[in-house]
Amino acid sequence: MRIIDISLKKGMGISVNHMDVIHEYLDFRKQQQKYHPKVTDYHFQLGRGVSGVLTPDGVFHKCGNAEHYIIAESIDPIVQHACLYFSSTLVGDASGVVSLSPFRKAGFTLTKQQEQWVTEHIGFFDHSQKEMYYNIFGKKGCSF
Repeated sequence: MRIIDISLKKGMGISVNHMDVIHEYLDFRKQQQKYHPKVTDYHFQLGRGVSGVLTPDGVFHKCGNAEHYIIAESIDPIVQHACLYFSSTLVGDASGVVSLSPFRKAGFTLTKQQEQWVTEHIGFFDHSQKEMYYNIFGKKGCSF
C-alpha cells in the first residue's frame, strides 16, 4: 500500500461532521462570557480591497484580514452558509479573496440585497477580488 493511501485511510478514519464541531465551539464560546474580541475597523478606499462578511440581507460586517471568525460568532450558522466572505490586506496589492461557505447549498446565488451591495461597492475591491467575483458568478466582461 502506498504512503498516500495509508494517509488517506487514516484521515478518513478521524474525520468529523463539521457542523458538530461548529456547534460545540459556539456552545463553548457562550460559556465564556468574558471574552469579547475586537474587530479591525477601516474606511473603504478605492481599489484597496475589502475585508468582511456580506450577509444575505445585504449588510456588510467589516473586519480585518483573518478576523472573520469573530463576525461569524454573531451570525446563525445556517445564515453563514449564504454569506459572501471577503479577505484583503487592504493595501491594494491584489492579494484579496472572495469566497463562499463550503456548506452552501448547491446552486447558491446571491440575494438581491447582496448583489446591490456589491454593485455599489465593487470599486473598493482590489483587482484580485474583482476577478474572483466575476469568475464565481459568471459576470465576464465587466470593467474593473
